[in-house]
Amino acid sequence: MPSTALSERAVRAAPATHLTPHQVAGRPAHHCAEDVWQYNVRHDTSRRVAQCLPREELANAQLTYQFVIPSDDAWPAALADLGADCPLGLWVRGHEQVPG
Repeated sequence: MPSTALSERAVRAAPATHLTPHQVAGRPAHHCAEDVWQYNVRHDTSRRVAQCLPREELANAQLTYQFVIPSDDAWPAALADLGADCPLGLWVRGHEQVPG
């Protein structure tokens, strides 16, 4: 399947927003967020996931929240201890500087 050309942040926010923890959990450590997202889009029998617009939804959400991802300085390093169970990202209310 061709690349969605979404930013890493949008690719991580989409599954975190539209998939259940069960759909995201258990993903092999070698599968990136985009792989998880594309798999669930392809296997979405309800078509709900396939119809979402990750880029636009992230932009709207970021008017109120920040979506912090592992490459951000504010990402809590201790979350790496969770391995494959590490969240794809964290929603943080407001736009103040998030402590790292």
